[in-house]
Amino acid sequence: MVGDGVNDAPVLAGADVSSAVARASPLAAATADVVILNEDIGMIA
Repeated sequence: MVGDGVNDAPVLAGADVSSAVARASPLAAATADVVILNEDIGMIA
């Protein structure tokens, strides 16, 4: 799962592997397994 918003936090927390980008909301970044330092979410693809 890849997310960047507050509404993504529950899914990020429950996913097998989750990523957020540097510009993600603090809650999304805190619940993700990995935080990508690049701010462009398109780079993950």
